[in-house]
Amino acid sequence: METGKKSGMTAPPSKQRHRSTTLPEIFVKWVTAKGQAFVSGQLKNRIAHKIKALGLDPDDVDELQKQAAAYDEKYLALQESGDSGESVPFFCRARLLSAAFFLRRGEFHDAVYEYFHSFGTSDPEEVISDMEKVEKNDGQISR
Repeated sequence: METGKKSGMTAPPSKQRHRSTTLPEIFVKWVTAKGQAFVSGQLKNRIAHKIKALGLDPDDVDELQKQAAAYDEKYLALQESGDSGESVPFFCRARLLSAAFFLRRGEFHDAVYEYFHSFGTSDPEEVISDMEKVEKNDGQISR
């Protein structure tokens, strides 16, 4: 990785393998082709849109942290009770809020990883399609 280069999913500066390298290859290639600046902007917009859809304020960090913890607790409780199907929405919400926290701290790779897993799918095309959406001023989403 070149120092100071702001491209997509190049390896984070670490000797350890980052968990973002476990994402589907087609998704990693898309992120790399689009570049970090574009993907970060899209993440910011898409995360804020989805947080608002949950009835939360994307700028209320304290409330988001409480909600993230509550979603994780609910997810884990449902997993432990054997109700894994019901746990998926809570897992996805917790991952979405986690992506928001990582993005806020400038941890691009972690934000991308968490956002991908906020979909509860292994289908990279679904995530890519969402990431390519553009929000118009009237709040409507288009491609």
